[in-house]
Amino acid sequence: EYIKSRLFEMELATGTTTQSWMRMFTTNIVSYNNSQLVLRRDPSRSSGRSIRIYGKELQPIAGIFVPDPTTMEVSVDKFGTIMSWRQKINSSSGADSGIKTFDSIDVIHCTMDKKAGYSYGTPYILPVLDDVRALRRLEEIAMILASKEAFTLYHYKVGTEDKPAEIYEGGGNEVDSVASGVTTMPLQGVVVTSERHEVKLISRESASMDLVPYLEYFEKRVLAGLRLSPLDLGRANSANKGSATNINKSLQDAAKDYQQVVSDCITFYLFLPLLLEGGFDVDHTNMVWLKFNTIDKEEERAEQNHGSQLCLNNQISCTEFREKFMKLPPMTEEQKSDTIREADAEVDERLAKATAAAKTATNKSTVANKTKPKNQHGAKTKSKVKANDCIAIIDPI
Repeated sequence: EYIKSRLFEMELATGTTTQSWMRMFTTNIVSYNNSQLVLRRDPSRSSGRSIRIYGKELQPIAGIFVPDPTTMEVSVDKFGTIMSWRQKINSSSGADSGIKTFDSIDVIHCTMDKKAGYSYGTPYILPVLDDVRALRRLEEIAMILASKEAFTLYHYKVGTEDKPAEIYEGGGNEVDSVASGVTTMPLQGVVVTSERHEVKLISRESASMDLVPYLEYFEKRVLAGLRLSPLDLGRANSANKGSATNINKSLQDAAKDYQQVVSDCITFYLFLPLLLEGGFDVDHTNMVWLKFNTIDKEEERAEQNHGSQLCLNNQISCTEFREKFMKLPPMTEEQKSDTIREADAEVDERLAKATAAAKTATNKSTVANKTKPKNQHGAKTKSKVKANDCIAIIDPI
């Protein structure tokens, strides 16, 4: 609740929602494998208190901003430890429009696939860029060939070796005459010639090289480098539900890697300082973590069903089932009293009381009916004279 209140406080102070800067932060780390958060400290705009960490007195965090990773430069010492950050923004004309320096404690740097000895992570798309460029060049060539093949090329032969093309008296010739006629012919026109003329379509006979195999090859290389499959692009082909799940698994695993990196970075470098500013004694039992929802819902349900079976067979306790399979804390006494089992027990208890009361009323009615029978003439007290006992009713003389 304290973390939520502090994040809401920053939203009001900066005008940027938590979801907004979180989305920009995640987009940068997916695009560049590097992302930064700049912390703005101001005690007058924050409800937190100053803390002392790493030998420095730090004012409370009042705002969070996401810079452009391509404008950030880092300064390190001889051991590779980050000392400070500098943001250098260039204008559209190429001139420097501004330089701002930040202390290392005021910048949260999240990296993915960072090599030892380096300050920045290595984007996974770097080895794929050459394949992307090659695929793009092939696509341009394919467009040029398609534009050429769209207009058919004919070869019109005039004359033969025995009877070559004629030359007219006025200076013209038969070739120019035929060319003029073909050029002015309508699109749906018909050419009628003698045996000395031959029309041949050569654009189909001498077709250009087929680029489809090359396009498919480089496209597959690009998709493999981007950790994508044709199914991720909406190309189902002949994939069924089972194969589609397996194909999509690699993309889900890649997303989980990013989730883990973002979760650790936000938890330890943002939530932990905020808790210390709130005066909390933080340890592993009360740490506030950033958690993402499960991507594969079917896998989650299968895991939960497995844990449920273990709990029903007394292999694990209910607390272990909630913590390991449901990712939930143990139930409080109030929560336990609000479960279906407790509600059923309460209903069973009321039914048992009602059944006992009805049974008691029935027994009383049976006893009353025996001592005071009732018929169509009403009820009267049962006589103490036994049936067919006439001796008892004879008056003695």
